[in-house]
Amino acid sequence: MKRTYLFVTMFATGLVNFALLKALELHLVTQIASGTLSMNDLWFLQGAKIAFPLWFQIFFVFLGVILGFPAGQRWWYLVYVEKKHWLFKVAHDKKGKK
Repeated sequence: MKRTYLFVTMFATGLVNFALLKALELHLVTQIASGTLSMNDLWFLQGAKIAFPLWFQIFFVFLGVILGFPAGQRWWYLVYVEKKHWLFKVAHDKKGKK
């Protein structure tokens, strides 16, 4: 179960990083379209038709996946070892009231 939990956490952080990257790209594209920014202001575009180079997009998503591993380990420890999840507190409170 721990491996599944870690895999899901890594996948979720990769997806969150991908969503953040695309939101940032959308913001930059709308700024360029509105005339607030120009292509010359954004040195990292390098004349590309996308907001970020492909290598940066891949790196950003893999960074999220890699950082998801220690995050998953920490959450596993908090939830299942230390039992600090709110569901455990609710269950403990119900036992105490009986």
